[in-house]
Amino acid sequence: MERRCANCDQLLLADESVCWQCGQPMPQQVAEPQTSSGAKEDTGRPRAALEIYAVWTALIVIAALAVTFLLGQQPRVQAANALLPDGWVVATDRQRTFIVFLPEQWEQLDAAADDEQQQLHQLFGEREAYRRATEPLTGFVQDAEPLFLARGSDAPAASAGAFLIVMRSRLLNRLTETEAMGLAQEGDVAISDARHVTDFGRSYVGLRVVVHLSDTEEMICRQQFTTGAHEALLLALCTAPGQLSPSAIDTILGSTQRLAP
Repeated sequence: MERRCANCDQLLLADESVCWQCGQPMPQQVAEPQTSSGAKEDTGRPRAALEIYAVWTALIVIAALAVTFLLGQQPRVQAANALLPDGWVVATDRQRTFIVFLPEQWEQLDAAADDEQQQLHQLFGEREAYRRATEPLTGFVQDAEPLFLARGSDAPAASAGAFLIVMRSRLLNRLTETEAMGLAQEGDVAISDARHVTDFGRSYVGLRVVVHLSDTEEMICRQQFTTGAHEALLLALCTAPGQLSPSAIDTILGSTQRLAP
């Protein structure tokens, strides 16, 4: 843009501060930034874009840190040595201590739910089969408590039927798996098989226990014992003879996986 003297209207150069013709001082003009096309540059837009970019970068970093933290809190689930059959469900307790495949019609009781916890303790007081299902190991400690119970709804009235119990104990957690297997064999319960099993990334003590409830009634319990960071878990899948098929037993035991360390 051309500059002219406000006093004499003389044409001036862009950098002249005094009119060369009349001596009138000229006000200084600050040149506005131009783009390559000669248009005025909007200096606010690049700054706003940088601020938006910084905010999105910070959000992405925070989200990545949160995901990393959550993955560190929950162990990754190993592939189960079982496929979910039709009419079955994936079951877990409310504290996500473990997962297991169970028949859909089985009743589930979780000690983390107040109403179910009361019912669970009541059943343990009434049913000898439930109390003895995790022997002999739970007979050596005083702190073993039920965490979860699942049972079939088609059991005869006079029979314990088929059921799954998960117990937990901090005292048993002081034992190694090898020590637990040796201690179990010292108990009064008849153990027909005891072995240390490593299967699909899982490591546990496997026991096969015969429990005599009376002169005419017995049940077979397949137990799995695992230690953890804070407490040991003892799972017992028990059934009266002929109550649960071998394939169903293998599916339940093969699908059981500990989630909480």
